[in-house]
Amino acid sequence: MARNRFFDLILNAGAAIVNLRFPNSATAPSSPYEGQSYYDTATKKFMGWNGTSWVDLSQVITGSVTIKGDITNANTSPAFPSTPATGDIWFITTNAGTVGGIEVEIGDQLVRGTSNWFVIQANTMTASETRAGVIELATQAEANAGTDTTRALTPATLLGYLSNFFYAKRVVQTIASLTANTVTNVTHGLNLATPLVQVWQGGEEIELDVKSVSANAISVTSNTTLANVTVIVIS
Repeated sequence: MARNRFFDLILNAGAAIVNLRFPNSATAPSSPYEGQSYYDTATKKFMGWNGTSWVDLSQVITGSVTIKGDITNANTSPAFPSTPATGDIWFITTNAGTVGGIEVEIGDQLVRGTSNWFVIQANTMTASETRAGVIELATQAEANAGTDTTRALTPATLLGYLSNFFYAKRVVQTIASLTANTVTNVTHGLNLATPLVQVWQGGEEIELDVKSVSANAISVTSNTTLANVTVIVIS
């Protein structure tokens, strides 16, 4: 049987194939097989079938990126690699520790930017009082309880906590006309057994008969008819 001279050249002699061309198509083949590739004339990209979907084979990383190697002794607090170039990447492979004063874990990457280093975490560490990391935000109930040591407050939950426990709450209501010897109820909704009540008229505080009707309402009575009386209930 005669030998195929063409394949002998390709397989044994390492000859170059000149003017090799991928199949060109504006649409993907309808019944691809794993490893099949073509050039998409619509998107101007080389595409490959990985067995489940078409992937872009022509993705290009712009700028220099160089895998430099591993750092095995991060637990001895080494300095950053010397004379780095932009795009240098180092991997922490054996011991966790600190590199250049930055805490790292096994699997983390050190990436050199144009003028500084970046740490890309391979795993997420729980933040603590001595370590940077990820942390869960506390709910308002957890903030109010004040016992959680692993979650953080937001400005909103802090304000809610202060409003509930430190800031005095007030309800201000103006009574246009207070009839003499007539009980007038003021609903405040503060759920108070003994509220602090101030009554003002014309910029001066006055004294009237004030009683607590319920945890959420008081009554005000004057022995003379008054106009524009301001009642302030303070928790």
